[in-house]
Amino acid sequence: MLLSAATSQSSGGVVAAWTASGTGVNEEAICRVTTHDNTTAARLSSSGEAIVSCGVDVALCATRDATVALRLQSEEGAPRGLLQCCDFDQSSRLVCVGGEGGLLDVWDCKRRRIVRTLEDHGSSITACRFDSTSTCVASGNAQGEVLIHKVRSRQLLALLAEAQQPPITTLEYSPLRPHHLGALHGDGSLRLWDVDRSTKLAKLGGGRATTDLLGLAFSPVNAKFLAAARADGAVAFWDADRGVCVKALDVGGRCTSLAFATERVV
Repeated sequence: MLLSAATSQSSGGVVAAWTASGTGVNEEAICRVTTHDNTTAARLSSSGEAIVSCGVDVALCATRDATVALRLQSEEGAPRGLLQCCDFDQSSRLVCVGGEGGLLDVWDCKRRRIVRTLEDHGSSITACRFDSTSTCVASGNAQGEVLIHKVRSRQLLALLAEAQQPPITTLEYSPLRPHHLGALHGDGSLRLWDVDRSTKLAKLGGGRATTDLLGLAFSPVNAKFLAAARADGAVAFWDADRGVCVKALDVGGRCTSLAFATERVV
């Protein structure tokens, strides 16, 4: 299942979900729901049964009936501002959300309350992802830093950064190498990190229109390959181990995000 989120003046913030097969993505969305006036991000649960989206607050939707089932909004403490990223943990009970206020909140959806707040980001939070075990969460900020925290203890395990990095736009963990994390930056560059060792493995793209990267997806069947949308309207397939682009496909226009629908369909 694939998910998209977009905002227009006429319809507001709309989240839609599609199913896909080996022949491609189905033309009709199975779910389409307006969640906010301005929807900034959305994620599917691991089961595909629920959607979390964010804007001025957090909305939880059921894909089967395309309605907003629950809204979560902090009533206490420091202001959160516009929320810019969100993610489910593997159980779909916890949701992490971050934004302009520089606070990463972890919500318990069943209890409808914030159970953890991570406060040491130093600037606006632009991306967040739970790891495959849901014990840690990665978050990126406007200073180009990636922070890895233990969810339960709030302990900062790693700060992944280089000097003068542009803001983080996207974070993704590799499904086949769970300790590998891809961080996409605002200048179109992609850095691959080994989270366990706090070391940078590779830097891909950036610097020219033909190499600026706008989207990121790891292959679900080959641990060393990833796909990235390029600013020149192509989808590039990279061998991350060698740091080289092995194939590029023209998709006929500017592509800002992508995902593997199946092992052979992007």
